[in-house]
Amino acid sequence: MELEEFKVLTQGRWKLWKTWQDKEWWYTEVHDSSSGLYLGFGVTRVALLDSVHVLVFEPGSLKPRKWDWKGFLEPGQENRLHLVTGNRSFEFASTGSAEDGWEHRIRTKGLEVDLASKPTRPVFTKFDDTLDMEYGLLHFFGNRVTGSVELDGRRYAMDSALGYADHCFGHVPRRTAWHWLAVQNETVALAALVNYGVDGQKYCEAWVDGETRWIRLDQDVSFECDLAGRWKHPWKITSPDLDLELELEGHELRKERIPPLVPFLVRLDHHECRVRVKGRIRVDGHWGDAGILHGVLEQHGGRW
Repeated sequence: MELEEFKVLTQGRWKLWKTWQDKEWWYTEVHDSSSGLYLGFGVTRVALLDSVHVLVFEPGSLKPRKWDWKGFLEPGQENRLHLVTGNRSFEFASTGSAEDGWEHRIRTKGLEVDLASKPTRPVFTKFDDTLDMEYGLLHFFGNRVTGSVELDGRRYAMDSALGYADHCFGHVPRRTAWHWLAVQNETVALAALVNYGVDGQKYCEAWVDGETRWIRLDQDVSFECDLAGRWKHPWKITSPDLDLELELEGHELRKERIPPLVPFLVRLDHHECRVRVKGRIRVDGHWGDAGILHGVLEQHGGRW
């Protein structure tokens, strides 16, 4: 199946009355256990413009390096991922397909990325229709990533590092908020989302080696934290099928304001956290130790 055929790329940018709620985004991350490097980057397309956000945690660092770009990406290609910009100060290319794998190239001040990623597990898909809003998503866990990341001349080589990629799209309400967790190790993968609001989406899915399919878990997931120190202290992630403790290994807040001074179009607070998770997962009625999982936690809220 040509998975990229599900694209709903925002077209007709100036027909805002038709495209205002059409949104599409991609997210890619890789955690290299041999060096401890964490890289995550996302691409967002909305009616008015495209944006790219890159986040890198070096080994042992709780504070990330980050880069942002806004503009217009090149038109897409049928049934293939093609997110490219040739801006002189920010060169970005993310291309390929689920069948062949993807290649990622980033060139900007202080950062050079050259990575190839190949999916190894079946894709997790979910498509929702709330009769007013429509959501679609493709999640790829267990990707094998090779290549290099260079920061100010410090080169980190990757050989079969563990990676993740997703593609989400739909007719999404302007006001939205969510908690989202995507973590994995060599034998277990877990994705959980609670999207708050009238047209909110929920899911919780797990992959365990030995299974041939994604296992649907109870979707009523609770993201519990110390409200006064949520970015310092551990979280509890619980449901009838989850009993997990989450430790934050790094945190970054990105504030999106469009226009900058009077943000009547876009006003978002997006928290992205590098996390370490341990605990138990219940699959088909049986509790099992998930081991140590690494990945990302997001807390997102606002108007876009």
